[in-house]
Amino acid sequence: ELSFLQAVPVFKCDPTVKAQPLHERHHVHVQRALTHFLRQAEEKTVIARQKQSLTTQHRRAIHYIKALQNWEHIGEKEKQDLAGAIDTIKMGRFQGLPRDINKLQAGAKKGRLNPAVQLQSLLEIIHKHIPNADGADARDTQHTGNGAPTEAADDRPRVIISQSYI
Repeated sequence: ELSFLQAVPVFKCDPTVKAQPLHERHHVHVQRALTHFLRQAEEKTVIARQKQSLTTQHRRAIHYIKALQNWEHIGEKEKQDLAGAIDTIKMGRFQGLPRDINKLQAGAKKGRLNPAVQLQSLLEIIHKHIPNADGADARDTQHTGNGAPTEAADDRPRVIISQSYI
């Protein structure tokens, strides 16, 4: 990646050169470059947040989710929802989510709930905190401990330079 000032000399054009019309796949190329850039930016953010140490409450909630994720009677959709919840907890997006999961775990131990009831209750908690459990709805907002959304810091650059080749 180059900064804007580093990229200027690379893309500098002689004023005497006539402009060429855009080829038919130009916008597809630019969209692909933008998607690639946004994916990289998100991965960097995830890695940076994962480097922050998780609290005991977060680790306990993740361990409980993983235990239910390995249950043999669980479907693919549920596995995806649980994986999304684990990622969301690791990113520290919803502070109330690990707390509620740990309450469920404590209640399940006392009440001797079977895995099917535990899974259903866990999915209800996940969907209460994350409307779309794969984390897609959570990407642009963060939530405070009381569940109120706050705007996430958008540190992505405002200019993305992409070159399309014929």
